[in-house]
Amino acid sequence: LPMALAGTAAVLLVFAGAKRSHGIGAGLVAALVLAIFPESVATARDSTMDALVLALVAAAAWLLVVAVEDRRPWLLVAWTALMGIVFNVKFFEGFILLPAATVYVAWSWRDQWRVLVAPVLVATAVGVAVSLAWVAFVELTPADDRPMVMNDQSNSELGLAFRYNGLERVLPSAVAIFVPVTGVPRTQGLVTAALNYGVGDRGLFRLTQASNGPLIGFGALIALGGLFVVALRRRDWLLHGPGLFWAGWLITGIVFFSASNRAAAHYTESYAPAIAVLAGVGIIEAWRARGRLSGLLLPIGVALLLGFALFTYDELPPFETRISAAAAVGLVAAFILALATQLPPLARVASVARPVAVAAILVVPLVTSLWITLDAPRGGQVTRPNPIDFAHADVAPPRERSVPAEAMASHVGQTLPDARYRFA
Repeated sequence: LPMALAGTAAVLLVFAGAKRSHGIGAGLVAALVLAIFPESVATARDSTMDALVLALVAAAAWLLVVAVEDRRPWLLVAWTALMGIVFNVKFFEGFILLPAATVYVAWSWRDQWRVLVAPVLVATAVGVAVSLAWVAFVELTPADDRPMVMNDQSNSELGLAFRYNGLERVLPSAVAIFVPVTGVPRTQGLVTAALNYGVGDRGLFRLTQASNGPLIGFGALIALGGLFVVALRRRDWLLHGPGLFWAGWLITGIVFFSASNRAAAHYTESYAPAIAVLAGVGIIEAWRARGRLSGLLLPIGVALLLGFALFTYDELPPFETRISAAAAVGLVAAFILALATQLPPLARVASVARPVAVAAILVVPLVTSLWITLDAPRGGQVTRPNPIDFAHADVAPPRERSVPAEAMASHVGQTLPDARYRFA
């Protein structure tokens, strides 16, 4: 329930951020894109904390845009405090937006940097203090008086934050979901478990290949298309406005996700607001484009996206019929719209083809999210693998996990006779 509420709140927060950045039209479309983004829908139905990261970074993005665009540097203190809370939820995962935010602030105040000195110093101190509050609390508690820190062999919260959930997330090392018992060699089962969690497949096309394509790739491609449209039509917004922040955040997130061997699919929540906002701004700008050349941006973009959908949803029985139908309608609408840009008498036809073409590309993630919500099999692990894996005809649904409680209790009782333990 908390994650479902966080995912819902994120839609409203993305609307606020996009509206403040580009207007109410972009805000509405961005909110719609996030509401039907399959990865966010799947994650908000799980017990991981990534949907909360999504809501918090969406709020932080809105606050940052307000601070910079309204020239209110002391709001940066509140922003860094909020980012500190993000760190306490999922460590460095929530900091994906920091490079883009730093460039955005520095560039926007490049001619008035003196006004930033005091606010930035205070904001940095506040951000560091809030970020390290939990780490310090655990480290200062004697190890015998607290639970063991999971996934760090030195039983250190600092090590967990900076090693296991820091450097090891981005370095091209072997993949392990949980640190194995000391002295036990890594097995093929560990690699299989890693793939089930959606990690271990880094590469240039990680976003769009296999099950990641329907879950993440299609939405990311809409955003990248939106970035291309904005670069052609609103360069001022991109280079001298909030577009600089949203674009930098999107690119940082895609590069990190593609290059990291241990960034699970649900880590996309750390930059999903940038996907939604640039998709929304791009759709609005392409919708407004007129003329023989600029008017082709929308139909060509729709055709390319629907072509990718036909390719990536191939051999996924739950989607084939509906995606094919949406693609057929959308491609016809895109063709009519492209024809109308060259033949002015068809302007009235274009007014109908334009919304049909846009609706066709939004139907694709909507159909996917509805399947995830209503039909995807349940069970398996707490952090569920990519639900699209189970849309393949030859993949069995996950089995419910069973724990041999009696055998485990007997083992613990023999090896640790003085230990207190409880199974639920």
